[in-house]
Amino acid sequence: MGITVRVTIDRGGTFCDIWAQVSDGRETIFKLLSVDPSNYDDALTEGVRRVIEFATGTAVKKGELLDGSIFEWIRIGTTVATNALLERKGERFALLTTSGFKDVCIIGTQKRPNIFDLNIRKPGVLYDKVVEVAERVTVEDYVLNPYPSQHDFNDASLIKTESGEVVRIIEKLDVAKTLNELQTLKAEGYNSLAVCLLHSYIYADHERKIAELAKEVGFEFVSVSSDLSKQIKFLNRSNSACADAYLQSTVRNFVEGFSNNFSTQPQRLEFMQSDGGLVTGSKFCGLRAILSGPAGGVVAIARTCYDKDEGTAIIGFDMGGTSTDVSRFDRSFEHVFDTEISGTTITAPMLDVRTIAAGGGSILQWKNNMFVVGPESAGAHPGPACYRKGGPLTITDANLFLGRLIPETFPAIFGPGANEPLDTVIVQKKFEDLTAQINSDIEIKLTPEEVASGFIRMADETMSRPIRNITEARGFATQAHNLASFGGAGGQHACAIARNLGIQRIIIHKYSSILSAYGIGLASVVSEQSDAVAYTFSPETLPATLARLEDLRKKATEDLVSQGIDPALIEFENYASLRYEGSDTNISVLQPEDNDFVKVFVEQHRREFAFELANRPVVVDTVRVRGIGNTNAADKKPSIFAELSKVVSEPIQAKATKTHKTYLEGAWMDIPCLDLKELDAGTRISGPALILDATQTILVESGATVSILTSHIVIDRAESEQTMQEDYKSCNPVQLSMFSNRFMSIAEQMGHTLQRTAISTSIKERLDFSCALFSPNGKLVANAPQTGGTHLPDITVVTPVFFENEIIFYVASRGHHTDIGGIGITSMVPDSKELWHEGIAIKTMKLVSNGTFEEEAIRKVFADVANRPGCSATRRINDNISDLKAQIAANQRGIKLLQELCTLFGLRQVQFYMHGIQQNAELAIREFLKKTYEKRNGVPLKGIDYYDDGTPVVVEITIDPKTGSAVFDFEGTGEEIYGNMNSPVSITSSAIMYALRCMIDSEIPMNEGCLTPVEIKIPKGSILNPSAFVAISGSTIASQRVTDLILRAFEACGASQGCANSVGWGIGGKDPLTGVVTPGWNYGESIGGGSGAGPHWHGTSGVHVHSTNTRITDVEVIEKRTPVLVRQFSLRPHSGGDGLFKGGDGIIRIIEARIPMKFSIVSTRRTFAPYGMAGGKRGGVGKNLWIKKKEGEDTDSGNPEFGRIGLGGMAVLSVGAGDRVEIHTPGGGGWGKPSDN
Repeated sequence: MGITVRVTIDRGGTFCDIWAQVSDGRETIFKLLSVDPSNYDDALTEGVRRVIEFATGTAVKKGELLDGSIFEWIRIGTTVATNALLERKGERFALLTTSGFKDVCIIGTQKRPNIFDLNIRKPGVLYDKVVEVAERVTVEDYVLNPYPSQHDFNDASLIKTESGEVVRIIEKLDVAKTLNELQTLKAEGYNSLAVCLLHSYIYADHERKIAELAKEVGFEFVSVSSDLSKQIKFLNRSNSACADAYLQSTVRNFVEGFSNNFSTQPQRLEFMQSDGGLVTGSKFCGLRAILSGPAGGVVAIARTCYDKDEGTAIIGFDMGGTSTDVSRFDRSFEHVFDTEISGTTITAPMLDVRTIAAGGGSILQWKNNMFVVGPESAGAHPGPACYRKGGPLTITDANLFLGRLIPETFPAIFGPGANEPLDTVIVQKKFEDLTAQINSDIEIKLTPEEVASGFIRMADETMSRPIRNITEARGFATQAHNLASFGGAGGQHACAIARNLGIQRIIIHKYSSILSAYGIGLASVVSEQSDAVAYTFSPETLPATLARLEDLRKKATEDLVSQGIDPALIEFENYASLRYEGSDTNISVLQPEDNDFVKVFVEQHRREFAFELANRPVVVDTVRVRGIGNTNAADKKPSIFAELSKVVSEPIQAKATKTHKTYLEGAWMDIPCLDLKELDAGTRISGPALILDATQTILVESGATVSILTSHIVIDRAESEQTMQEDYKSCNPVQLSMFSNRFMSIAEQMGHTLQRTAISTSIKERLDFSCALFSPNGKLVANAPQTGGTHLPDITVVTPVFFENEIIFYVASRGHHTDIGGIGITSMVPDSKELWHEGIAIKTMKLVSNGTFEEEAIRKVFADVANRPGCSATRRINDNISDLKAQIAANQRGIKLLQELCTLFGLRQVQFYMHGIQQNAELAIREFLKKTYEKRNGVPLKGIDYYDDGTPVVVEITIDPKTGSAVFDFEGTGEEIYGNMNSPVSITSSAIMYALRCMIDSEIPMNEGCLTPVEIKIPKGSILNPSAFVAISGSTIASQRVTDLILRAFEACGASQGCANSVGWGIGGKDPLTGVVTPGWNYGESIGGGSGAGPHWHGTSGVHVHSTNTRITDVEVIEKRTPVLVRQFSLRPHSGGDGLFKGGDGIIRIIEARIPMKFSIVSTRRTFAPYGMAGGKRGGVGKNLWIKKKEGEDTDSGNPEFGRIGLGGMAVLSVGAGDRVEIHTPGGGGWGKPSDN
């Protein structure tokens, strides 16, 4: 019998990595450029050609069709789908969606990627055209219903779905009209479609009919959202269907193009999917291909670096040229189902891989007296400075300059002629020049080596942050892991990353530089099957769950057998997706042996979210089966830890034949340089050392011990102090950058903890919260802003941080509580006149005493609101309590991390740099103000704007050109009002800080230092400095006006919508006339609008602006939680102001009540339009309408008659079933004269 060959290929954006194994035991690995037209047409085919030559010893001419019969299998991972998505080079297609929702993908969640960027940049949509389909379905029941549901199935419009949920067909699919639309699209040249209709995750009949019609019309490919996902969330399914349609042609061409290069096909040709499973080429689809390449690396560390008997979880650290991927493995693969790719969230099973824009090619910059690494990359062209193509300094250059890379080990392929070695001379010159620039800006003097190592340290810190997010932020101790390092640059940074994270052991596979390719060979063919369900999980419903899982196992088996898998090799993983009733947070639970899914769910929930809800039912949303064709069962390798124990007891000491000069620990030293292929298994090495092979360089730090195994390098790290010598007179910029990163990371982790542990939609889903660190004197050090605010519903929990019996910091978490009682249906109260109308008003209160949560006292304070005339207590006290506990948990997380920081670096150093970060922000603001003075020729900056009732808001800003100080004087601002638009002084202070931070347009932490150069003068008794008793619930909306006012004075941009459009609806509470309390619920949201245009940018449509950056809840989630229909959610055409650069358009949102309820809205910019700038036109004012159904009209049949009633900016109304509230949000102001366009 002749030889057989196995081949795996990982085709990346720059390199194509190949591993091959011949049946006689020989192996080969090599790299090719992914694109090299002067040498070959296709890198994959060229790789296979070279493997055939290696395996057979026979020359094969380029361009010949290849004989694939010798291949047992060829397995491929590829970034071709990822690159097409990132570069927007996919297939032209049209999207079909439910009428009223054509702009959902444009609006997205309304959230901006960067809260401080006035030039808002969001990714564009993938489709070329969108068509609205005449059809409408909704869920009949709603989660917050305090009463039992009843259904009349004699009503033909009610259907009980396979999931058990009941849907109402409001409008049947108009087949004739849809067919006509499809024929028109086909005539326009479209061959691909994406289809996503509301609630198709449980009722897919309309989508299936459209797909059937499309096939009849002749469309080649139709991506149907309900085939891709059975999960709720219309936006994510829409994005997923779009991504699938967009990428399908690219993926098909890739598969067919490769297959066509064979005269005889390989025995098996398989492709890696994003979920870590293989699939045959005919089933490889666009959506499942997006993380094809990185998935191989996760499989590799799971199969080669994890030992289930030893049991230590693994962190994967894959550092490449432009980015770094991090992952985690512990017993089983961790999948996520909502993943953000290129700014778009899609729904599909994917391995949990986090990517950060930091790699060998990350550009090094000096900004605002701080070291900045990335996110910009030098790429392959021009590449790092050492590539001889005029590139900038990068991390690769820093490693080369410091002797962590050896130039002689690189081939001479650089320079314009691709025939020169790495250029060390230009790298040294550039570091010397950069050092001179840095030293001219700071008091202390650094050497080029200190600068280069400072940038390396910052890169290590940047790459450590996402690792903390996949461990600590999910309840796992980072230091309780091993670090599996791979990727071309991973070995140079692995020891430092492990040191940053407190990890003791690093595992590096001998194929680490091509480990993703190697891992593809260790993967299995997988079939994922899932069904949406909807019922409370209990012993009574367990048989139904097991029956559904059995059905899915049969489907998975059929699918795998169709791909040539022997049924005897198929294994199954069965999952149920569970959540607490009333929560939107699902946990996927692997079926336990005793079938007690709920017990496992509660344990995982407690570990990840730090609490359980003892008396709340657990609901199952989805059941899922992962069928695994375990074709690699015979290839399992022995434990590396068994081999390691033998090495430790019987070591062979390595002897270095040469040394290399390397900068480590603040000095140049000659360290041993060893060739990996010459090191026998069992060899032990003491650091410092460099270990080299053909594809990687591994830096071993001092004190570390290396064990060489058959297939691995294991580095055991020694503990070391991280302190640096300080004179405590001036800040070392390296330390300043590092501590800035650490403080921000701590605030971020507090935010992650708060989001994880909160129960309310407001905090967990809409992200209406903020977390911060304060110095002992109460000054802000670092802030993780989501939105934050300072009106009554934004309840703030503050905790002191003790170290050595001294208060060294305060940590604070602020969360928006949707219901705090009062006269309103939500905590945003349109008709409040005095503070007590707005609910619970806690000036200060001790929340925890001696470790005990003061629940009884808290409940009493919330309940006491009902004793006020016309006021209800909160309808959701249990959510209030849970969210307060979540805020405490967030603070405890911050305390732990700050105490660890002080233990690691010493209290004096931590506090020194805490003040240094504030001083750094102060310096940046002073420089900005000085430049503004020069730009405006010393003339004071002035601005005036008006609230909708005509109250003026005035500012005059006078700048001192010598010191860079400024006085913000609000003299002339109108008096406080008997209404809710008054705002505390803190609102204005925050608006000034925020506006200044935006205009600097540089990455400095937003902290108290931003306000040090600023003196604020606000007249007492004005609307910006009101008395203590007046209402303030609209103050967060009023803060938008203050921000616009400051930006106007600086002439920074046109006005944004200047509003958060806070709306709410609900039932129940205390009747103000009778005093009777009825069960109820409420829901609140804020709606985006248009942003202002600037001197070189157009405004953005359908976004939140300024300090508001909350998500809007998905349409399907709203309709499942509350009895409303969202009739329309779209952009408001032509509402942005005209100009050389146009303002962004606002939003139209129409909400229909399905039962009688109360509705409220707090909004502004309904009278005074957002201003334009530099000749730009104003944006359109907003408007709110009550579309009141005429008596006796049925909204679900025909065209009912409605009356249209204007509501103004503030309104509370009792609506009937079928009534609608229509909200048109303002557009942004334009910039520049339209005639100049």
